[in-house]
Amino acid sequence: MSVRTAKQDGKRFELQVYHQLIKQYPKPQYEIEKDVHLKEVGITVDYLIKNENGIVLAVEAKGGDHPTRKDGGAKRTDNVKKAIASGALYKGMYSSSTFVAYFSFPPNENSDSETSISVALNKKYFDDVVYILPEPENNIEIFLNG
Repeated sequence: MSVRTAKQDGKRFELQVYHQLIKQYPKPQYEIEKDVHLKEVGITVDYLIKNENGIVLAVEAKGGDHPTRKDGGAKRTDNVKKAIASGALYKGMYSSSTFVAYFSFPPNENSDSETSISVALNKKYFDDVVYILPEPENNIEIFLNG
């Protein structure tokens, strides 16, 4: 898969996560910001959800889908390591806020990714991990245009 295709798949997955977030955190109670750079932490989170009291939730979305390999999401240790690093830095600065990692696929059983996610949850780098299988491209197009 080319880098370009991987980025497109990742962007489609981020839209899918956004669609789920707007159902859980509707306007006008909540504001959802995309690609928020947190300079004081040195990271960019995919989504930051706020209400009148401040930050409610930070989200890291790692996903995508290869049509034959099915190796995206938490099956890729690079995705898991980046999400853990972001979660640890974020929770180190904002310990009372919530950090959730969304992955398009769960890790392989007994893999380093599975172990790392378990440790991240245990150490409270993640408050939760959500797995969402990627939707076919045409479903995302309906969402964007519909």
